[in-house]
Amino acid sequence: MTALRRSLRKLLARAPGQHLNRVALLRLLLPLVLCLPQASLAEPRIDAFDYDGKCLSDRLQAALATMPRDISSVRLPSRLADTQVQPGNAQGKAANAIQSLQLIETFFNDELGWSSVDGQAAPMVLLANLSAKMDGSCDGMNAFYMNLSPDTAHVIAILHGHRQATEDLAHDIDVVGHEFAHGFFKTTQGEDQTLEKAAINEGVADMFGITIRAWHESGQDLANTRVREDTFRLGRTFALVADRYYDSPMHQGAMRDLSNPMPWDTADHYDLVNQRSFREEHSLSGVVSLPFALMVKGGRHPRVEQDIEVQAIGFDKAIRIMFYTLKHRLPFNSMPEFATAVRRAAARIHGESSAEVQSVHNAFAVVGLLDAAGGSSPAPSPDAPAEPSAEPAPLPQPEPETSPGDVPDTAPPAPQTPPEADSWLSPGQTFIVLLAAFLLILLVVGKTLKNARRNQIRQAYQLSQPARPLSPQSMPDNPEPTPVTPPRPGGCVAEVSLDGVKTTLMLDARPQVLGRSRDLPLPEPLRQRLGQDPFLARAHGEIWYQPDGNYLYVRCLSDNGLELNGQNVATGDKVKTTFDTPVSLRMGETTLTLIRRGQWP
Repeated sequence: MTALRRSLRKLLARAPGQHLNRVALLRLLLPLVLCLPQASLAEPRIDAFDYDGKCLSDRLQAALATMPRDISSVRLPSRLADTQVQPGNAQGKAANAIQSLQLIETFFNDELGWSSVDGQAAPMVLLANLSAKMDGSCDGMNAFYMNLSPDTAHVIAILHGHRQATEDLAHDIDVVGHEFAHGFFKTTQGEDQTLEKAAINEGVADMFGITIRAWHESGQDLANTRVREDTFRLGRTFALVADRYYDSPMHQGAMRDLSNPMPWDTADHYDLVNQRSFREEHSLSGVVSLPFALMVKGGRHPRVEQDIEVQAIGFDKAIRIMFYTLKHRLPFNSMPEFATAVRRAAARIHGESSAEVQSVHNAFAVVGLLDAAGGSSPAPSPDAPAEPSAEPAPLPQPEPETSPGDVPDTAPPAPQTPPEADSWLSPGQTFIVLLAAFLLILLVVGKTLKNARRNQIRQAYQLSQPARPLSPQSMPDNPEPTPVTPPRPGGCVAEVSLDGVKTTLMLDARPQVLGRSRDLPLPEPLRQRLGQDPFLARAHGEIWYQPDGNYLYVRCLSDNGLELNGQNVATGDKVKTTFDTPVSLRMGETTLTLIRRGQWP
């Protein structure tokens, strides 16, 4: 539009009688032509299904996962076909979910020039107003994205929250945008093969989710999107339903806060990556989402004293830098590599010496992913206390005159005794030994205190109390306990290959029995193949998946044993393996190959 206004001013300022040659006229009119409305990107189709509060079975989830990219080309299962609604005729929670998804597609299309999750107008399958099996029972408090490959359907499910709730999870545009961004991340970056990359996926999804909500609340103008007090708090309706209908209040009425992750039990520095309480992708995502919040609004680390100040560049520039990083597939598999890729994207867009690059660099330096720039102090160590205003406790010093070898010069002389002829150590050697023992004790005590302080954050937030404020003066003497919501269970979509036939299993913490029995809840092609092996027991083994650590577990139930990746597993034994690469499972004369194709929710 700036070029358009400049060309109009030049034309209007032309003196009367002044003629323009053809070249000059073309130069003035070219910006006008470029600013004319252009043909928009193809609008992706939304195939919506209103489940009317019913529970989505594991078998139907597996069927959805293997449907083609365009489900209109196949016959739908009857239970699914009966729930299909047209976007213009949907009502209630389904209508809200459709409207939110359309709004998110508008953001990607109009602001970023990207159609659907893949940039190629892929049809979207939207499941709305339903519950789904998560931990053995039907749960309505969730949302998830599912896709196995570029040739299969892109599915987004927005659960109903609670059947009696008038509040609707689809009103959380940031939550719906979060799931849509999972699809964008997968189509550009592929599978999450490591915990850190899965955490980056979660963090990026949060970035796009809160950006889309702020964009909508600011009149759908990304260049003028504003930052409000609660801009970086995700899932406010989700938290409201959890509090009102499940008696499970969330801290300050939100699922997470990108600008201050720690009070929500989410890591805010890379030094916390190996602590057990943060070994899960949602809990680790704050390490990459906090830098984004700092890029947008500017400022310092919310918890730890540092000399690094991040200058604000706003939503428009920050989200476009993230979008460029993913769209152009800048390589990364770890968090430091991701920080480097985002910095490279900023340099390509704005120039190496730009203020935007400095903002990106400082934002990731704050969380320990890049070196501190411009003479700033290094990133905080894991020893930093949870309350930055508190003085660090000094190491305990030994009490005077407690060590037999540490005798001060002013001590009265000891009575002289004649030396023993068979003394093992001379007095000088005794002093050296005692001094060494004293130093060793100091080292052990110091190491113990260091580890205790490193775990201070995790221990503090395992208590049933609200997050401690940054200022100790404002902390109440007897804080009221706040219930802590346990992490929601999840699972993975596993592709199972057997003699060239591929099926899918939805694996989670519930053991899935494999064997020859016709009564097992398995996909029909897999059940038929297993039933043809006479060496299989009716219940030969069981498998399950734990997202915490990305482990696939196998237990043998048959006297014939089984093999996991060539390792023999005897009756009753349980083994586990990381599910980063294909897994071979041999039972009887049957060999299954399992590949993790995605996680849910």
